[in-house]
Amino acid sequence: MLLVHRKGAIRATRETLALIPGSMGTASYLVRGLGHPASFESASHGAGRVMTRREARTRVPRAKLVRHLRHVVFDVDRAESLVEEAPSVYRPIREVLEDEADLVEPVLRLEPLVVLKG
Repeated sequence: MLLVHRKGAIRATRETLALIPGSMGTASYLVRGLGHPASFESASHGAGRVMTRREARTRVPRAKLVRHLRHVVFDVDRAESLVEEAPSVYRPIREVLEDEADLVEPVLRLEPLVVLKG
């Protein structure tokens, strides 16, 4: 028996639709799986962090987050607590899709309009 655990991944069987999220300030994509057997018919579930939450709190200024989210509705009063999710904390989503071109094909680009974080 073979058991595939997709922690950190989405199911990308042939013709399966899935969502690969970017960050709260960058696009997400609806993708169609290509069923690549070497990846166990999986793909990444998101852009992937390039720094830890702690690093983001020390390295991403509040002003930079506010500037990045200028086209997105969010609670500016909570910006200090949101820097750990800043767009610069994640890999560029286009780079992720390029790296996974043999695993998924983009179907629809989704731009963030509002950010709500509990």
